[in-house]
Amino acid sequence: LGAASPVFQKDGKRQSHLESLWTTLCTESVHLIWKLRCERVIQKEGKKHSVAEVESRWLQALERRRLMDGMVAKLSKGKSAASPRETKAMW
Repeated sequence: LGAASPVFQKDGKRQSHLESLWTTLCTESVHLIWKLRCERVIQKEGKKHSVAEVESRWLQALERRRLMDGMVAKLSKGKSAASPRETKAMW
């Protein structure tokens, strides 16, 4: 699977934290859309989700991802691992 990976630049310098945030927002959003569609078709017999429910679940998904990114940054010790400060900057 692939993910959206745009290149953001400001004054000729790449904004990697914005690129990471964009990719995370896209992948988490698409995953939630897929989950909601499966629920609607399989479990809810076609009944649509409310706007409030979708918004709440989207915010929950992003919060879970933010917390997970922070934990992984703390646990990672490799050179290529994002530091907690870099993770915080992305969010």
